[in-house]
Amino acid sequence: PTHDGDTTNTEDNRTDNHSAPKRRFSAALAHTLFDNFVMVIVYITVLMVTTALLEGRHALIPHELMHDLIPAVKVSWKVSIMGFAPLQLLSFHFLPIKLRVLAVNVLDVVW
Repeated sequence: PTHDGDTTNTEDNRTDNHSAPKRRFSAALAHTLFDNFVMVIVYITVLMVTTALLEGRHALIPHELMHDLIPAVKVSWKVSIMGFAPLQLLSFHFLPIKLRVLAVNVLDVVW
């Protein structure tokens, strides 16, 4: 038997519509986890180094990174778990792309 292209296309669209929310949630979850638990290490490191350089504390950078980086990252992870990450996940999942930047900026100000 032959399949009509339109029928197959309609069936594919129906499948896509059912799986789209799951894919969108998975993508939002991956983005949130990556931002809050991986990239935060880079953000905090750059912030600490930049601050030390601007304040003229060049010689103290290795010491500060060795003693202050891990505690700062742990605090950031705790804040993320207690509220920031779930709110970010909701914004990535439900808000249109145009409003996500605004939502993340508002969350950053509160954070």
